[in-house]
Amino acid sequence: MRAGAVEVTVFGMTTPRLQGVIAHRATALYPEDVTEAQGLPATAPARTLLDLAGRRDVSTPLLVRMVDDCAVRRLCSPDDVATCIERNDARWGTRRLRRVIAERVQADSHLEAQWLRRLRRAGLAPPEVGYQLVVDSTVLVLDFAWPEQRVGIEVDGWQPHGTRSAFDRDRLRDLAATRIGWRILRVTSRTPPATLFRTVHSLISQ
Repeated sequence: MRAGAVEVTVFGMTTPRLQGVIAHRATALYPEDVTEAQGLPATAPARTLLDLAGRRDVSTPLLVRMVDDCAVRRLCSPDDVATCIERNDARWGTRRLRRVIAERVQADSHLEAQWLRRLRRAGLAPPEVGYQLVVDSTVLVLDFAWPEQRVGIEVDGWQPHGTRSAFDRDRLRDLAATRIGWRILRVTSRTPPATLFRTVHSLISQ
């Protein structure tokens, strides 16, 4: 994978040779693995990750960052990637990609997966992941929640929350949840785990 190179996927026995273009030959693509980008047919994000997972010039740490970036930008979720793997199980790279997403199927980003592992190791009651809270006919999806105690956690990564509009939208969500008796805790990569664990324990033990 060369920086700036144009890569295309073609069908058939002949692979074109064009300057500045890297061509890949495929025997077939499932309809679910095809999308459109700027009017041109292209492989869907999940299938693109699978293709990259089979390349030796793509390191595992780089593949991890790409999977997380796709989840953060809402291009495809770990569930989408897992489904793509099942469709294309015979392709080179499926084993490596399956390992990468193993701990991400229940989380939208690397940071969320990290906090989920921490919460599970802390000995707290297991939270529900991706809990859907309905407020005034609007569905709010909480990263982690203890519904009976009406306690939720939202993980704030810098990239998905790094704009003013996202900041304002999240605070409006918190106000809506508070109005119906929920307490929403926001954590970042720099939140001391012990402090969060003590707070959650005190709230869900009431």
